[in-house]
Amino acid sequence: EFVRFSHVRVNPRPVHDRRLPIVVGGTSDAALRRVAAFGDGWYGFNLAPRQVEERVGFLAEECRRRGRQLAELTVAVSLAAGHGAVDLAELADAGVTELVLVAAPPEDPAAAPDWVAGLVAGYDPVHSVSARLGRPAEPQECERPTREGRHGTSK
Repeated sequence: EFVRFSHVRVNPRPVHDRRLPIVVGGTSDAALRRVAAFGDGWYGFNLAPRQVEERVGFLAEECRRRGRQLAELTVAVSLAAGHGAVDLAELADAGVTELVLVAAPPEDPAAAPDWVAGLVAGYDPVHSVSARLGRPAEPQECERPTREGRHGTSK
């Protein structure tokens, strides 16, 4: 019923009085019921954009049935290849909190900047949200970590 391991180390160690989050993967109804029952998050892999809203809606309903709220969970998805441009605001409105980009980097490190630009091209949050609100995109300030570990504001 239980498994024990000896001589196993896990680092980094969890913060005192906290537990490791349980993130459940899968897109079946059964997997989403498990997330609603005991998960701290869900990872939906290889979904078409049109499937995201339906699967997150099912998860939200299962959470409600168990007295939980979808907002208690992290909801991470990776999209199937060939989906075209995606509106990040629509994913966020559906309840997605994390978008996972799955792709292999180029062998040549010099090609990495173009590779990253290609990945981001279909997920432009500034233009996606601005277009949805009917106004032109403007540079956004954001917090990003500096080398010293502190946050600095950049445009």
